[in-house]
Amino acid sequence: MTVEADSGDPVVIAALTRCGGTVGRLVDGVGDATDLDTALTDLFSLPDDLRPSPLAGALVVVLLRLGPHAEPRHVQHIDALLGIADRDPPPWPEWADIMMLARTLAPMGRIAALMTGDTAQPADLRTLLTELGELEALLPARASEVVGPHLQIVRTMATSFHDAMHDDETALRRIGPDLERLHARIDDPEVSAELAPMIKVTSRWADLLLAERRSNLPVAEVVELLQDAVDAVPSHRRGKGFPEFVAATEATAARLRSLEGLTGQGSGSTPTDQQIAALLARAEHPDAGPARRATAYRDLGGAVAQRGSRERDPSRIDQAVGYQRQAVAAATAAAPISTAGSWSGRPDYLLSLLALAETLALQWTVTGRHDSLVEAEQLLVEARELAVGPESMLWAQINERLSSARALLGAHSGAHQAGLDGLRRHAWKVLLQSDPAAATAAARGATSDATRVARRLLAAGRPAEAIQALDAGRALVLFAATELHDVPTRLDARGRADLAERWLLATASGEPEAVPVELRREALAALSTPADPEAVGAAGPLDPPSLPEIRAALAALDADALVYLVPATSRDTGYAVIAPAQGPPASMELPGLTLDDRSDLDSYLYALSNRDAARFPVGPLPAESAAEARGVADPAGEGLLREVELQQVESRFADTLDALCGWAWQAAIGPLLEQYFAHRPAAGSGRPPRVVLVPMGSLARVPWQAARRPDGTYAVQLAEFSQAASARFLCASAVRTRVPLAPVGLVVGDPDTGRVGAELTAARVEAYAVHQAFYRGGRYLGRRPDGQPSRSGAGTAAQIRDWLTSTRPGAGAMLHLACHGVVEVAGEETASYLLLAGRERLTTEELIAVLAEVPQRVLGLVVLAACRTGVSSRGYDEAYSLGTAFLAGGARSVLSTQWSIPDQATSVLMFMFHHFLATGRRPARDALRRAQLWMLDPQRQPPEGMPPQLRRHLAQTDPAEIVAWAGFVHWGQ
Repeated sequence: MTVEADSGDPVVIAALTRCGGTVGRLVDGVGDATDLDTALTDLFSLPDDLRPSPLAGALVVVLLRLGPHAEPRHVQHIDALLGIADRDPPPWPEWADIMMLARTLAPMGRIAALMTGDTAQPADLRTLLTELGELEALLPARASEVVGPHLQIVRTMATSFHDAMHDDETALRRIGPDLERLHARIDDPEVSAELAPMIKVTSRWADLLLAERRSNLPVAEVVELLQDAVDAVPSHRRGKGFPEFVAATEATAARLRSLEGLTGQGSGSTPTDQQIAALLARAEHPDAGPARRATAYRDLGGAVAQRGSRERDPSRIDQAVGYQRQAVAAATAAAPISTAGSWSGRPDYLLSLLALAETLALQWTVTGRHDSLVEAEQLLVEARELAVGPESMLWAQINERLSSARALLGAHSGAHQAGLDGLRRHAWKVLLQSDPAAATAAARGATSDATRVARRLLAAGRPAEAIQALDAGRALVLFAATELHDVPTRLDARGRADLAERWLLATASGEPEAVPVELRREALAALSTPADPEAVGAAGPLDPPSLPEIRAALAALDADALVYLVPATSRDTGYAVIAPAQGPPASMELPGLTLDDRSDLDSYLYALSNRDAARFPVGPLPAESAAEARGVADPAGEGLLREVELQQVESRFADTLDALCGWAWQAAIGPLLEQYFAHRPAAGSGRPPRVVLVPMGSLARVPWQAARRPDGTYAVQLAEFSQAASARFLCASAVRTRVPLAPVGLVVGDPDTGRVGAELTAARVEAYAVHQAFYRGGRYLGRRPDGQPSRSGAGTAAQIRDWLTSTRPGAGAMLHLACHGVVEVAGEETASYLLLAGRERLTTEELIAVLAEVPQRVLGLVVLAACRTGVSSRGYDEAYSLGTAFLAGGARSVLSTQWSIPDQATSVLMFMFHHFLATGRRPARDALRRAQLWMLDPQRQPPEGMPPQLRRHLAQTDPAEIVAWAGFVHWGQ
């Protein structure tokens, strides 16, 4: 291809001639990627005014011909080529279409440049994604069929980077399905086969891009992902640098395996000299930009440090420190990222500072050099200042390392504060999400991190800060589901009417996902900034309550102490961490609070799991098997066999529950009552201690009120127990106005579930008796004792929603539900719901949303006399259950259940609860305790108002059996 230029410079003429010949070969289809590199290099070596438009236009056509096979390093020049070509547009009739198609490639190139981090100033990803969407809409119909799917795939891949930068778990969860859907639209078999492995790897980008996710992945999985990334590179793209890429990847994998061995996760391996050499070559590659060079030096320094640590070789560790210093130097020249998000600013520089600090700390460990540890602390302080706050992806890591460094240097106060500050990252991430599933994913690791910080504080004798640490990792999903409902009002109160207006516009559709993640970040940042920095108390939603706030809450609730129960591990003792209403905070070591596989707790949890599996098969029961599954007589006798199986399961459960009660006393409740509360001021007041428990981990499934002393006395006979999801929720309950009891409300008794759930005949009797005896002015839904539906309604989800949102004075403030409660867990998908009339469900998420619609609705008491309504469906430490949903939605007091409760015995207990509540005018927690004590009393007498059918239930069961009375837990006021 011949091009003339008005220049007498022989260098320019030679470059033009060479470029023209190379472009000619490419246009004729005989050139390769190397020729394209040469042509682009020659063209851009020319002075700007001497770059010929025809050559630029021809190169645009060459890139378009390559289509999805075009290399990112070539595509990123599209913008510049279009600018040159447009000075003197080619006279081709199809040039307008060529320009349009090329414009779709241009943002792809800019996205590629952003992902490599080697441009002078990467563009904002959101702007690029918007541009891609606009271009897709403008594509000619004939081009859209061919280019559209590729464009959408690139946009989806770019979106994954954008979402990772903004901690958006909701969107990240959609990447895999979205890519598979787009992949299916590609008709070209060759292209489809080429994209398949790339899509597989991209679908798991979130696991590698999000530091918190990556830290939870087994090393073997990370190594497997790295190998998949190598295998996904198509053969025609494996240029001269590919062997080096493979060798560097293998070295990184070897470094990870070495780390795996050092942390006890596997056998481990040490990076070889050859692999280290490959990393060095990658770091010193002349074409590597600053960001890529910084990454390569970090990997190289990490590999050498691992080798030096394993060999205890100070010279290698010195070498590793040198490489990490080179990473910092390279990262200094890397362009900052302008995209707002958790990677905003200078992530490469932050990562390099962090890596250098860690290597210096290793140097101190191996050589004892004090100056290395001092420098590590200084680097981490700099990194913390650059990270700004919990919105940074590296905030938790930086503060964790800073806490450790300061502790080693003896700066304990600063170490403790850094540990607490790092935990704010968890609350930030969870609050940022738009749905509970994403919040659950974002909460991974929160409890373990919080417990680790708390243990350090307890070892230092600082129980008040330990409580704050523990609370920073508790019930975050439940907190997120309720904390940010009235965002516009709160933003207005903070003087951010601009943000409030944008939020209202974004939420006009009623869908939480409609709020862009950038807007959620801005709103959360505004709400997390203290309105009055000098005010006493929590600065915002990221901070757990302080000890004075907890004390005020306990005083308002007339409770004596909030007690966290922290389980022991194979290396660490268990604890009771106590925030009293009066006096200094305290802690008690509880070494017997163990979760190992030989404990009574483990046997109980195993039996409880088997019982749940037997009583609640996964998924709804088909109509034809309903009789068999419920032990109803059938011709084949299969129902009888199932009945025998259920009896065996119940017997094993009762045995392990009995043993658990003895363990619970020895492990926790005995020491608490005998060594702590026996010496508290309330001990001489004549009333029992009032204890609010926050059991951590699987300790949440223990009926602590049923802890049994060796002489047979139960804890409930000695103290009054409630539970709290967290100190946050305790404080929220305490400030709500009290609601006096009235003989109105809603009672629901055994709604007809269409044979999905077993008939609860005793529950009908219970509910109807409670309604008739104590709430005659209220409404009754479901079935009457004779099985006939109530004239007031069948007990559908709509009817209960209507009552929950009713603000009529006559609606009442008491809700009693005697129906089925269901908890389903299938992999990462979980659900908990009330099973109602006509097979309808009312889920935990729906309850939270419904109650948020009417904040003025007042619920004084919610009694969930249904199975497992206190069991968290999103992990024990999230306390995300049907019961806590009502509590978080504003209910003053809630009763929920820890297991599938027996029908007949429960009916008696519930009648007695309402009896003490109504006739004795007792608070809900005291009424429950009195009802449980009545069940235990061998001299018990039924009250005059107990109907004959309940008296028969009483005669047919043993009310003192633990399973009959201990399954109910009180929450709130």
